[in-house]
Amino acid sequence: MTVRGFARFGLVVALAGAATGLARGTAGAQDGPFAGTTIEVAAHGGYIFFDEGGTRPALGGRAGIRLANGLGFGAAVDRATREFQLGDETDHGESLFWAGEVSYVIPSATRANFFGFIGFGQARYEPSELEESLGGESADHLLIPLGLGMLWYNHGGAPWWGLRAEFRDHIVHIDADESTGADDATTNNYQLSLGLIFLLGGGPQPVN
Repeated sequence: MTVRGFARFGLVVALAGAATGLARGTAGAQDGPFAGTTIEVAAHGGYIFFDEGGTRPALGGRAGIRLANGLGFGAAVDRATREFQLGDETDHGESLFWAGEVSYVIPSATRANFFGFIGFGQARYEPSELEESLGGESADHLLIPLGLGMLWYNHGGAPWWGLRAEFRDHIVHIDADESTGADDATTNNYQLSLGLIFLLGGGPQPVN
């Protein structure tokens, strides 16, 4: 499957999940692992392993809602610098990744809950001063974030905060550039992060 085909598939899954989740999420707290709709706000830090080379610190955040059936809908943003080398000179440019995401938390009888997600968004690369001196410009690319992780809540009854550990692949599709003769390309930029999550509303309920 091509990246564009994968993106369309992800969008279809997101829309289908949204329709299913909204239909089931209104059925009541007893229909799922969460006690009603929960608002989630998270902040995290970690490292991105860029496909083109280099490992850089990254900071980001996420906000969204979690329905009673475990489905979640939200938006995430991450920021990191990218290395640019020319001979013996090294400079850094900005990288921004933002996307809307659909996630699902697997019900658990413990405070540890595993989840997976897929999204659709945009990656923006801002050139470094060295790149700008060579004619480099800002560039926006198609972004498909995909990953999994674990949520650990402070207690199993009605928690209000927790820890969120995540592995994420920022899949970036770069269109062909006729001016340079570059072909279409797909890069995998892996990110490991750990952060705090705050919950407003229902939160998880015990699983029998």
